[in-house]
Amino acid sequence: MIVTGLGAGSFYRNIMALLTAGCFPAFAITVCRSRNIEMIPALLISGANISLISLIILGGDLSISFPDLLLCILLGSFVSAIPNAFFITASRYLIAAELTLFMLLEFVLVPILVRIFIKEISGQATLICEVIVIIVVLLRVWFEMRESRAL
Repeated sequence: MIVTGLGAGSFYRNIMALLTAGCFPAFAITVCRSRNIEMIPALLISGANISLISLIILGGDLSISFPDLLLCILLGSFVSAIPNAFFITASRYLIAAELTLFMLLEFVLVPILVRIFIKEISGQATLICEVIVIIVVLLRVWFEMRESRAL
């Protein structure tokens, strides 16, 4: 996605993409170092803070209908909260390398689902990276299953 975005020429978008790409490893490290701490309440608090800050920045100037706003909140809750809750729960059982592969799987599946349901086509580089990540995750799961059967 970053490669495709570089061709678009938007400096702000490229900086935000790189910043986001850097924040996810930091999130994984933080969660892995805090395995013994219940992190789900922190997830809820951060979601509430993001919503509040967004409303303050908008200043009540929402040019969206109320049903659409409720739909955005509902879908945003599922799209963000459920995968993050799975990620935090998985951090108790997986090592950091496997956890980041687990996290990458979510980011790979989202563009595929967008392609299927919305018919939005992403760049060829994105598709190639999606396939690579899915293959790596499947291989890791296959090796884990094979090792657990050998024991």
